[in-house]
Amino acid sequence: MLCGAKGICDEGYVAYDHSLAPARITWVLAHELGHVVLHAGRCQCVDPELVDDPIVDPLPYGIKAVGEYNPRQRRELEANAFAAAYLLPPNEVRHRFLSGVTMNALLDEYGVSTTATLHGIADALLRPHALAAPQLAHDGAFSLDSDQDAAAAIARGPVLVDAGPGTGKTRTLVGRVRHLLADGVPAEQILAISFSNRAANEMRERLSCAATSEVHALTICTIHALCLELLRRYHPLVDLPANFTVIDEIDAEVLLERNVARLPLEHYFNVADPGFHFKALIKAISSAKDELASPRRYAELAEQQRLLATDDAAMLRAERWAEVANVYAIYEELLREHGVIDFGGLVMRAEELLHNHPPITAALRAQWPHILVDEYQDMNRASGRLLQHLAGDGCGLWVVGDLRQAIYRFRGASPANIAKFASDFPGGRTLNLGINYRSDPQLVALFTAAGSAMSHSDLPAPTWQSYWPREPPPRIWEAVAEDDQAEAAGIAAEIMRRRTAGRSLRDQAVLVRTHAQAQVIVAALEAADVPALYLGNLFGREEVRDLLAVMSLAAEGDGTALLRVGAMPEHAMPRAERVQLIRFARDQGAHFPDALALAAPAGLGVSAVETARNLLSVIKSIGWQVTPWQFLARYLFGNGGLVRRLAMRGDAQAAQQLLAIRQLLAIAQAFAERPLGGDREGERAIKSFLSHIRRLAATEDRVARLPAGMDDFDAVRVLTIHAAKGLEFPVVYLTNLAERRF
Repeated sequence: MLCGAKGICDEGYVAYDHSLAPARITWVLAHELGHVVLHAGRCQCVDPELVDDPIVDPLPYGIKAVGEYNPRQRRELEANAFAAAYLLPPNEVRHRFLSGVTMNALLDEYGVSTTATLHGIADALLRPHALAAPQLAHDGAFSLDSDQDAAAAIARGPVLVDAGPGTGKTRTLVGRVRHLLADGVPAEQILAISFSNRAANEMRERLSCAATSEVHALTICTIHALCLELLRRYHPLVDLPANFTVIDEIDAEVLLERNVARLPLEHYFNVADPGFHFKALIKAISSAKDELASPRRYAELAEQQRLLATDDAAMLRAERWAEVANVYAIYEELLREHGVIDFGGLVMRAEELLHNHPPITAALRAQWPHILVDEYQDMNRASGRLLQHLAGDGCGLWVVGDLRQAIYRFRGASPANIAKFASDFPGGRTLNLGINYRSDPQLVALFTAAGSAMSHSDLPAPTWQSYWPREPPPRIWEAVAEDDQAEAAGIAAEIMRRRTAGRSLRDQAVLVRTHAQAQVIVAALEAADVPALYLGNLFGREEVRDLLAVMSLAAEGDGTALLRVGAMPEHAMPRAERVQLIRFARDQGAHFPDALALAAPAGLGVSAVETARNLLSVIKSIGWQVTPWQFLARYLFGNGGLVRRLAMRGDAQAAQQLLAIRQLLAIAQAFAERPLGGDREGERAIKSFLSHIRRLAATEDRVARLPAGMDDFDAVRVLTIHAAKGLEFPVVYLTNLAERRF
């Protein structure tokens, strides 16, 4: 009856596999009840869909960064989230934990797996509640102006909607979907694509409000998620294993490092650090894939450069290109040997699939005769070629974008891609949304002038207009400060002045170019007791360094991490006695954490001996047969002191500390799923995780971001310009304005 499923929901009943363990049955039933509450129709759920650790913030690396593809995947994610909240009510779990109920007691009481319980505790405690502001009422009315309506209701494509800032781009896209559904197009025949997970999620949320009954049948995804699904569906045709997975740039560098002896390196070899150039090599290979250039094509271009070289500099450049081409070829061999693919390969191999197999392309065109593309300016050329295969003559193609707003240049995106729309899709038309509903005339005039100065040569000058039905007061002002500190203090004072006048903190945002500038702003806001949401350099945060030090003390043996761990309130020990214990352990040839038992023989005081004994007991109670994520979770919620201390404080700084800890846990969870991760649990896995963190800390800042769902917290947003894309705030402070710098 189950046909291989573990649970089935259909027409008012739930059937389940009664041979499962009791905790698993509990989860399956809650998951199927989620389908009953949230979704219509029959659902058959197999093991991979019944995940009891759904409360993980997706991070921008590995397969997690791709996102889900189809309506079924989305339904299963929603059912898992329902099961988690139903079986482990967050407010109840939070209250019980902060009231002193132990982790082990919660594990016994809730009747689900240890993994599900730990994730439930993490979600309840690490998504802070104290700063939450009241929800704003949602206006269910939906209307379009004449330009928006003309674009949404156009009879056929191909059509490009040029939508400037604040002109209702996403609203018009939603209107297009509503028009198609009202015209009798089945929701299953509509494919909506975006370039980023954030844009795809926003599209899905808007459509949920505007087309609630059909949204679960729409296919809404990123271009990478679509390519991942196509390659999984037709993997034999592109020489991929059935269980292939996706690696990110970090894993790609690891792959090259592990095989450095196979690489023909000369110009890109550093004796002191053989992996020094790997990041640049991976970036060059990724750029080649964005342009659909294979290793052979890359080598051909290098040879052309060599033949055209007229001086030593040009010859050297050609030699370097040839070396990159050789590394590229070996890198592709390594990907095949390990059964993995990288992000650039997702689009490139999917385009190759459709190019080489016309029957598959025809079937996909029949499956999705209507294709809508959001943020079209962020498409690179590989994505554009893929879209050409999917859209055919473009009769059902409808794309929207801002010709002057391409921020993903590092991925090959460019406003020039929009300029080529008519040649990519002959007969294509361009419609304009030129009325800005967001900003007053002075702001629109300012940015129209800026847009005209920076326009691509193939693009016309912008002609944006402002819809502002009331007389605005002066709204753009400039303040000059003597230095960064004075600027930050002035911004903090202005924020508080506006707050006193009735403007909420969450309505105010400070935009910076770099994280270093943000640190100055955040320090000034904290000094003025102004709540701010900003994680900054995640691995430089005190609470994150504390937790990594505990892991190092437990797994790396030399004990130097005790210098930091002993400064934590939960394990406080005078510095002199910490140094004394480390030296004594080295003299005795003892390794930590077991060396903590030598506190008395080392001559430490009574209090320090007791602290060392308790710390050793905490580490040993966690055990070694655990993953890095389990180690962190069991330390945080088994010991409980750090999390309880922060959660009980309830201020903005504590809220950010909890969010940072949550993100560290998410990184540990993603680490366990890495295809090249090696050991998954035990001491060696923790050492490997710490090495991974050091690599991230040295090369990446992308994990230092706020998770989804923080919009309701009444705190000032401090954002880089890149992170602010697509957001809007009533009050914005632009810092460090300097010619040729901003």
